Amino acid sequence: MNNQLDGGLSHASKEFCWGTRQAAYYALPEAVVLSANGSDTAKFLHNFCTADIKKLEPGHAAEAFFTNVKGRVIQHGWILRTETGAEVFCPVASGEMLLAHLDRYLITEDVQLSLGGLQVLVVCGPQAPQALHESFPAWACLSPGRTVTLGANMLAARLRWLAVPTFVLIANEITPAIQSVEACGIDPLADGDWETVRIASGFPTYGVDMSKDTLAQEVGRTPLAISFTKGCYLGQEPIARIDALGHINRQLQLTVSDAFVPAGTAVRLGEAAIGTITSASKQSIDGNFHQLAMLRVKGGGAGADLHAAEPAGVSLKVKQPPAEAC
Repeated sequence: MNNQLDGGLSHASKEFCWGTRQAAYYALPEAVVLSANGSDTAKFLHNFCTADIKKLEPGHAAEAFFTNVKGRVIQHGWILRTETGAEVFCPVASGEMLLAHLDRYLITEDVQLSLGGLQVLVVCGPQAPQALHESFPAWACLSPGRTVTLGANMLAARLRWLAVPTFVLIANEITPAIQSVEACGIDPLADGDWETVRIASGFPTYGVDMSKDTLAQEVGRTPLAISFTKGCYLGQEPIARIDALGHINRQLQLTVSDAFVPAGTAVRLGEAAIGTITSASKQSIDGNFHQLAMLRVKGGGAGADLHAAEPAGVSLKVKQPPAEAC
């Protein structure tokens, strides 16, 4: 069990707790799934994202950034390879913007891009595999980074996402799946619960923790989402240059405190402001409140003696995001 997000928590109003089965589900309200089909899909997507899609076989998924020519983030999510192409899944995104960005580069390639209104269901938690196994054994048995087709227009995956096992279902209609998940004794997550889990896992949201002004390496997902061996793609030159120089000036970091610190709060090192809280959980886990903060690399690393500008005197500690306990 992952001690960072386990079920041994109090039931105080601001303390997060998993459901009775140590698993929960959440329907992503702002998720975007862009479908790409055609014989040139892998080659085409490879040219516009940071993951090595040419080597990605059907049945596998890869986290990736879509970047502009300056290496700044346009969208962030996963590419799930299928037999006919791929599903591009972004937890929070503007589907129209991503579609327009990719469509402008389509010339003669055999690729069809579409936004079909697909819905996304997430099941996560320390005991999610065991809880899912009753109704979805093929889904529950997936290893991270793998996908499986459960039926017509129903693609399931397990992704390296949160600090607990995380399963995703993409379908035209997820209501039947929700009913089956609830029959397994899996409880729903409220919006605030989802934010607590997301932030405590160190996972960023586009438009909140990063934007079109954010360099891909500033997001803190480099080992999972950026390939430095794949060759040329849009934005590759500045991303490779940053890697060669060996540093960035700022980076998104996970911080913890013993009191709630709201988003937008300045983070200080002594009297100097070195960054800003971008996301903040209003619930605690094991007595700690979690935040994501864009911090200056110089002075904002692990072990730094940081504090919030408001409330005055609240100490912030930079923390390594916990890895999933598979």
